[in-house]
Amino acid sequence: MESYPGSRSAVRQLAAARLISVAGGTAAGIALAYFVYQKTHSGLYLSATFLLTLGVTGFLSPVGGLIADRYDRKLVMVVSECAGAGVFLVMVFVRQPVGLIALAFIGSALRVGFHPASGAAIPNLIGKDDLVWANSLVSITATTGTLIGPAIGGLLVAVSGAPLVFGLNAASFLISAVVIARIRGDFAEERSELDEHGGVLGGLRYVRRDQILLVLAVGWTALGWLAINVGFVADPPLAALFHVGSLGYGLIDTFFAAGALLGGLLARRIVPRSGSRTLLYGAVGMATGGALVALSPVFLLVLAGVFVMATFMEAGDVATSGLVQVRTPDAVRSRVFAALNGIGLVSSAAGYVVAGLLVDAVGPRAVYWLGAGVSLLMVGVCRPVWRERTTQAADGT
Repeated sequence: MESYPGSRSAVRQLAAARLISVAGGTAAGIALAYFVYQKTHSGLYLSATFLLTLGVTGFLSPVGGLIADRYDRKLVMVVSECAGAGVFLVMVFVRQPVGLIALAFIGSALRVGFHPASGAAIPNLIGKDDLVWANSLVSITATTGTLIGPAIGGLLVAVSGAPLVFGLNAASFLISAVVIARIRGDFAEERSELDEHGGVLGGLRYVRRDQILLVLAVGWTALGWLAINVGFVADPPLAALFHVGSLGYGLIDTFFAAGALLGGLLARRIVPRSGSRTLLYGAVGMATGGALVALSPVFLLVLAGVFVMATFMEAGDVATSGLVQVRTPDAVRSRVFAALNGIGLVSSAAGYVVAGLLVDAVGPRAVYWLGAGVSLLMVGVCRPVWRERTTQAADGT
């Protein structure tokens, strides 16, 4: 598959849409989590928030992947964004934590096809030689959105309250839908057999049959998402522990996003040279950052720790995306991305429950110790990936 004229333009447009959408979504996530914690002062309520907005939707990911493989991927992304906009518009008028959590879950469920469609479309929009560039660009712009969003969310919640942030998120989804609708390019290959590779569970079956994808699913996705995402539950109490309020909470996510931005930039150099060994560096770096947060006596070192975690995580994610894209045929690619996404979200859901109990029992630092320990476990589990010399596909060869 070679790149064709204008293909980089199509990827840039997709990346711009992701930036806009992610910025609004992360701002709304900050607003929702802080609002819920402010009203309930409960780690378990925070766990429920992330469980129902991120965790439970993992079970729906195979459905989202099937939709993205069966229908026009551009249409899937546009409809997903419009549906999310409608839900967050309703949230502007809701004030009860339970009602907001329920609506946020509905919004997440309606958008389960977006990310599988986006990740699977990239190899069709760009040539194989440009995959690292494309994955890095999409990563950089998405993490730029997460860099901007939390700061905006934390500031606006402190000044105007959560409803304004929910409304801005609805607008960001609509703008993203318009940008995607204007993209010119092929989002999928021609295919005639809709049930190719086994229907809704085809992605899971494909992952199970491929040793490298299976190791990625367990070692990088399940364990990696667990290691990173448990911190979401700990962050509001961590901000309270250091007396930095909603703005400080927003800064934690902002520094995390800044680290991810750097990781996406570094991936353009690291992945072509190191290939799948990037995952080894990523796991060690994540463990180091988690331990730094857990040991931090001052808030500035908390920010440094999450920055380090995110930098190494994102470099590994770019390598993982390349491996998945070149090891899966187009007809099942969305379902493979969805399968990995679902595995990560289900793993995170279990982590949210444990993290909520740890926060209430012994405080937020223990959650970051948990993340550091799981990151070290990834080093051993992912060993077959970086030892497999035939899987240097992540570097575009």
